[in-house]
Amino acid sequence: MAMELDDNTIVMFPNGKKTEGDNQPNYRGEGMYKGVAFEVGVWKNVSKAGKTYMKGQLQAPYDGGSAGASDYPARDTVSDDVPF
Repeated sequence: MAMELDDNTIVMFPNGKKTEGDNQPNYRGEGMYKGVAFEVGVWKNVSKAGKTYMKGQLQAPYDGGSAGASDYPARDTVSDDVPF
């Protein structure tokens, strides 16, 4: 998407790859908070009371698989070893 974003801003678009029954978000986008870029995924849901709501998830931007491009450690590089 690569848009110029101001701090404290998100931009979302309908997910054209979403199909009925899959787990992909209904909307995808990106945001900026305190100078840190992130990706946004938002799903439409219905509560038990029948009210429609939206739930989102934030994550570090996809870097195309290049190592070291993110400020966040990759999940498979985090150690479960306890230092004591």
